[in-house]
Amino acid sequence: MNSLEVIANFWQNFCATQDALTIASKVIVTCETFLLTDTEFLDDSPENALQIIKASRSAASDYAILSMWAIFERTLISIAEIESQKMLWKPALPLTIAVQQKVSDNIEYWKPDEMLNLCKIMVDGNLIGQAKQIKHYRDWVAHKNPKKGSPAKVTAETAYTVLISILKQLDANMHTNNVAVATV
Repeated sequence: MNSLEVIANFWQNFCATQDALTIASKVIVTCETFLLTDTEFLDDSPENALQIIKASRSAASDYAILSMWAIFERTLISIAEIESQKMLWKPALPLTIAVQQKVSDNIEYWKPDEMLNLCKIMVDGNLIGQAKQIKHYRDWVAHKNPKKGSPAKVTAETAYTVLISILKQLDANMHTNNVAVATV
């Protein structure tokens, strides 16, 4: 399964989760308590249950961004690995082989901003800028360093739209060169 499909499947599951939380909220508001059987909400006050659902919606969005970014970043690494292998397609000099090996050994340690900058050749620069904002928000969600203020909020929908758009542009350009976007 390629990265576009993985993120699309993840997005579909995220949307189903958000829909389920919406339904749960409606059940609580309409006091249809028989529908709450076998849930944590049955013995909770409606106000507390709605607060929990609101917090869960926000957390689910943040976790979606974390997950989609992980898939996206792994894809960028895979693309860089594939591209570095192309150095060996021609009869390679020993120096070319050594350079390719050095690149291959260190790709895992490249900063995502550096990988995104490389993609500017094939992807709209505005999307790259938005991806960097998503990465900044993702870092804050993952680490929540109180010394660093929280960045501008990124929605899961924005992250999905931007990351999918970048992968589609990469995929279109890679297919032009007979290489498909990497699988995860």
